[in-house]
Amino acid sequence: MLAALTFASLAVPVARAASAAEIVAFTIAAVFAAIFVAGTMSVHAVIARTRRPPAWRARIAAVLVAIGSVVALWLLGRLELVSNLSFAAAVPTCLAATVVALAVRSAVRLRAVGWTFIATTVLASALLFVAFG
Repeated sequence: MLAALTFASLAVPVARAASAAEIVAFTIAAVFAAIFVAGTMSVHAVIARTRRPPAWRARIAAVLVAIGSVVALWLLGRLELVSNLSFAAAVPTCLAATVVALAVRSAVRLRAVGWTFIATTVLASALLFVAFG
């Protein structure tokens, strides 16, 4: 989780160095922090389910983090700390993370899960790019 948050937070100085507005820099960092943490939690839930089924705690925690991430981004947008659009960029990955945590039964499927997260992260990037140019 710390690595996910660290890598996401690097967006702030990079965006500011590129002369992006402060709200844009924080939006990008917040969206990527949310999707990286939600994705990581869901993968850990799948691994826990493979090792110690049914791993309800890990799976419920992953779902709560994914849903909580979207809600947190929406609230931050309402407070105008990030763009109102931020939660929409995180929805595809957080939805995928929820499905992964609840439905994927074996770590054998993690390659497909990884590609799914790559696709949803690219989608989030595209949405942010269109929004902020």
